[in-house]
Amino acid sequence: MPILFVPTLGYPEGTSIVFTDSIPLAALAAKLVRTLTGRAINYLGAWMGLCYAMQGVAAALLLDALGVRHRLR
Repeated sequence: MPILFVPTLGYPEGTSIVFTDSIPLAALAAKLVRTLTGRAINYLGAWMGLCYAMQGVAAALLLDALGVRHRLR
């Protein structure tokens, strides 16, 4: 069983999650949770929330790197 292989995606051959527009590291963590607990989790909502939160952090870091110190100037 390859680590990121999904047999039901691209049926009947299956495919690897790496070749899709997905988040391979999050998929690997979700697959590990499913293997250990037997419960499937949907990680996409948490991923989207993290993406929205990190946009603000990235913008603040960019402005700091550019030397912007005041909001109005």
